[in-house]
Amino acid sequence: MRKIILFYIMYLSICITILLIPTNIDTSKSYVEINHILKTVQDNWEEMQEGRFKKIENVKSDFLIIDNDNNILLRSSDTFKLDANIYSHIKNKDTITEIVKDNAVVGKVIIENNDKMIYQNKYRQIKIFCFMVMIIAGILMSIFMFILWKTLLKPINKIKRNVEHIAQGNLEMPLVVECKGIIGDFANSFNILRESLLISKNEEILLKKKNKELIASLSHDIKTPVASIKAVAELLSVQEEDDIKRNKLSDVITKAEQINLLADNLLQTTLEELNEWEVSVNEESSEIISNIIRNADYKNFVLPFSVEPCLIRLDKNKAVQVFDNIINNSYKYADTPIEINTKFVDKYLEISIADFGGNISDEDVELITQKFYRGKNSEGHIGTGLGLYISKSLIKKMGGELFAKKEVGKFCINVYILLV
Repeated sequence: MRKIILFYIMYLSICITILLIPTNIDTSKSYVEINHILKTVQDNWEEMQEGRFKKIENVKSDFLIIDNDNNILLRSSDTFKLDANIYSHIKNKDTITEIVKDNAVVGKVIIENNDKMIYQNKYRQIKIFCFMVMIIAGILMSIFMFILWKTLLKPINKIKRNVEHIAQGNLEMPLVVECKGIIGDFANSFNILRESLLISKNEEILLKKKNKELIASLSHDIKTPVASIKAVAELLSVQEEDDIKRNKLSDVITKAEQINLLADNLLQTTLEELNEWEVSVNEESSEIISNIIRNADYKNFVLPFSVEPCLIRLDKNKAVQVFDNIINNSYKYADTPIEINTKFVDKYLEISIADFGGNISDEDVELITQKFYRGKNSEGHIGTGLGLYISKSLIKKMGGELFAKKEVGKFCINVYILLV
């Protein structure tokens, strides 16, 4: 701040100096000088006529002494010449005074008007002065701008870049500002804030990871007792002769399968977030898709279909989970026959799985593959909104794509599997 104040003091001083430059010019001729010339001419008129008087002392202005016949009797310099037309001297505002001798006009004194020269000299001096002032002001401004850039603008740009890094989540980069004063103190405070945010972020990441590991462990542990419950229920169902009790046991088996599927989905999602979701892609025959779909169709709702013969890149185990999720969703929300069609699209094998539950909204179609999203038609159905999200993520890891779309009277899931 002191440097800025000092600069403005210097700038004001220069401006005041320019304003104080004298601009008034005395354009009047010295009456003393004119009288001195007239007196000298009158006293030495005869000598001048005879050519014996050569010079008038103590006269600075250029002048001419002429007689009534316009003969030059005396001149101050060869540069000031008599114009044949006397009116040109009047136009130039030269001073013309008559010489009176014995009450008679014997000649004239013409003194040159040099106001123009005076103005030109003054103007030249002012131009030189202003030019020097501009050079000095430019140098001072350059010095000031350099100091301003180094002490203010450069540190602020550094702070701006660091703020952009922090906004992008990069808290590792420290802010190094080589200056003192307010900017230096602000930079130190900014670094303290950045370090505090970094510590908080690391603690949050560690806590989230522990929570996800706990969820993954619980999801995995739940599957073991559920599998035991399902196995016992299946054994009792085989041994039970009472139809009512057998139906109840069948419900237990169905609920156990639902719990197992939910736990598996939760486990897979948690593993993905922990970057422990492994996909092993191999070359497989497309016939494997037919087998996976038929095994997932435990209600026999899938209409007869065939898969285009080809070689595809697939993780067999993950593909089982993908098509299990799709078929189970169709059972749960549509409970209609399932139509399957396949065809080649560019470098993919497209598998279209469509049911006839067309009551899903357009908004749900756009969002249904997002994590934890459940459509408006999901009320009364058990679920987490993870099935299609996991399926899409797994297919992507295999190099393919998965999209949901709505057709007239149908809801379709299109799976694109990469060809070999």
